[in-house]
Amino acid sequence: MPARSVLMKWVESHFAARGCRVVEKSIADGFLRFLCGESESIVRVVDELASRDEMLATIIQAAMESGGGKLAYVCLPMAFVSRVGDYAFRVNKIGVLVYDERDVVEIVEAGFVGKTVDEEKPIVLEKPSIDVERVERLENMLAEVLRRVEDLERRVEEMARQPVQPTQTIPQPTSPVAREENRAKKPKKPENLPSFIEDNPWVELLSGKK
Repeated sequence: MPARSVLMKWVESHFAARGCRVVEKSIADGFLRFLCGESESIVRVVDELASRDEMLATIIQAAMESGGGKLAYVCLPMAFVSRVGDYAFRVNKIGVLVYDERDVVEIVEAGFVGKTVDEEKPIVLEKPSIDVERVERLENMLAEVLRRVEDLERRVEEMARQPVQPTQTIPQPTSPVAREENRAKKPKKPENLPSFIEDNPWVELLSGKK
């Protein structure tokens, strides 16, 4: 997989195509902040080798930013999103970028709450509050999805370690010695028989009886 610096360049190109510009960037933290017109987008890049706790912490941080009215994105490995799905991200209006060894693709657009009829009335602006219950619900949802994925992977590994039982017994080839013994056990025809008896099957059958 590409290095974090390469991933962040891909993310920059993705948002630059929309007319956005970078106003803050930290490769060490995997953090990018863009200004797109009057809106602000924040992207957090998660490495492929990041632990489960690191991924959860990044996603929860994005949920808090989304709850605060910002357009929050997470950039995740494509294999990870393929396993856990994108439902939890869509419900919490978190944008999702996925990457592989070649490119970055946006599969979920970060959302924000549109204006309602009541919001058109003059209001006093207040500092956005973070919905703690919503963040906790997201954390529990993601933890459950990751737990199920880990259980499934463990079961697959256990099945792979089990020996495969043969479904059909293959007869062993008869050795030359055994073939010779079988020939020796066959009854011999009496010698010097009359011609009308020599090829008679009843004579061969009776001669084999004890």
